Amino acid sequence: QMEASHHSAVAETHGAPMQTSTHGSGLEQVVVEPSAADKSHASGISSLLHQLGVDKSHGTDKLDGSGGSASNKPPKEVVVKEMDRFNISAEINPMIEVEKQQEKLSIMKAHLPFVRLVFLGILAGWWLGLGVLLVCVMSGGIPVDIRAAWPMLPKIVTGFLFPVGISLITLIGGELFTGNSMCMLIGLWAGRVTLFELLYNWIIVLITNFVGATSTVYFFGYLTELFWAEPWHSYIVGIAVSKIALKPGVAFLRAIAANALVCSCILLGQSARDMIGKLAAMWFPIMMFACTGFEHSIANMAFVPLGLFYGADADWRNWLYQNLLLVIVGNTIGGGFIIGGAEYFLFDWTRLLANVQEQQTALIRPAVTTVAGEETASTVGRVPSSAAQDKVRSSREMARVSATLGMAGGSAL
Repeated sequence: QMEASHHSAVAETHGAPMQTSTHGSGLEQVVVEPSAADKSHASGISSLLHQLGVDKSHGTDKLDGSGGSASNKPPKEVVVKEMDRFNISAEINPMIEVEKQQEKLSIMKAHLPFVRLVFLGILAGWWLGLGVLLVCVMSGGIPVDIRAAWPMLPKIVTGFLFPVGISLITLIGGELFTGNSMCMLIGLWAGRVTLFELLYNWIIVLITNFVGATSTVYFFGYLTELFWAEPWHSYIVGIAVSKIALKPGVAFLRAIAANALVCSCILLGQSARDMIGKLAAMWFPIMMFACTGFEHSIANMAFVPLGLFYGADADWRNWLYQNLLLVIVGNTIGGGFIIGGAEYFLFDWTRLLANVQEQQTALIRPAVTTVAGEETASTVGRVPSSAAQDKVRSSREMARVSATLGMAGGSAL
């Protein structure tokens, strides 16, 4: 009876009629007739649930027939719209942004004044020459008998210390030919620089790198008499002789791998956002190149002249023609065409794909013509329909998203 009176009070409050019935147990069953306002409210809720894909027919909430709870799993359309509001941050610069930065750098490098380009080229040779001196002091200081018994020890020391020179160039400044071989080729493929600007930059930077590296080891490695004593003297002389004695094919192949790693180091350094991250990212590729003994043209401009200054049994002409020129070509292929080409085409293929799809779609449109009083659709014309335009915009967006997601995951698409 108390429950019946409560329902009666609720019904009177909402203005709804109430009916009662008596069961054999003596209890009254209360049936409340919903008012017009209640019916309208219930209809609105049912409509909302229907739009959300909630199925109430089986006594449990279902979302699109999947059996998930509607309160825990929003529909796909809602998720997609809500995801647009998120700005997912990353601790590194995506590689697609690094590629665009390389294009911008190529423009800057192509328009550097001559005097500044010469200065930066010499500066890069200076930094690399100092790095070579550091390596020779530390690795060459290992006693000769220990070097003979454990030949990996000088390589480990070289791999650990040689990244100092590349890091100084990248963080402080300098124009290094091996790095520009990648940057300028990316700019050329992207239409940012001309072939003349590329060759002009390469020639000036290569010559000034030679001047900077050779003069550094001469003034601060030879005139300072750092390496006359053993075990340093035999170490630097042995490096010069071994590099000049390399077979041309061997030097060429080693040069390809060397600059591929150096240019990978540059890209990884640009992807990091803080100083520690840049140093750590650049260290590993340079360590790999230095420990394996690959041939780097600008480093050879310091290692070989230093040994020749100290009386290495070799000839300058043999070094220039049998080693240095082949190493320069190999460095250009490894850093410019392999790493630079991979960096550029890895991300720009999506833009090319979108352009092709747009051109193909623009060639076909549903044009309405009149034949014998009847309207028929033809596929001639140049202006795409609204549906075709939507398809083009969709393909562009998918291309952009696929490129971004591919790089966010670090995958080679």
